[in-house]
Amino acid sequence: YINEPYASTMENISNPFDYINANIATNPQDLYTSEFRAGLVNETDAEYLNIVADNDIFDWTPTYPITLYYASEDDWVFPLNSETAYEHLSANGANINSVIYQGEDHFSAGILYVQDVYELFETLR
Repeated sequence: YINEPYASTMENISNPFDYINANIATNPQDLYTSEFRAGLVNETDAEYLNIVADNDIFDWTPTYPITLYYASEDDWVFPLNSETAYEHLSANGANINSVIYQGEDHFSAGILYVQDVYELFETLR
């Protein structure tokens, strides 16, 4: 699942705190193999997807409203994560909204997100 040299680096770490300073890519596009990423998108990596299904966190209904913020061109946190959460929580009856930063990536959406969340919190005072 992990590209070299990161796979070897991770394999040689015995103390979890050593991950903090390790030379490991933080961008999933660089860290994970293209085959692994394609398997997630195309839902063909049955073994991994079964493990993920066992850890499903979508089968609940939140008590309070939720707003999901995400960037349409994010290549660090895939938009599919927010879209899937939205669909499942909505189907369970959640009061849920989403704010999609069209054309933005993980970093360019950052300032927009901070501004929007600030404004949201101000309305809740």
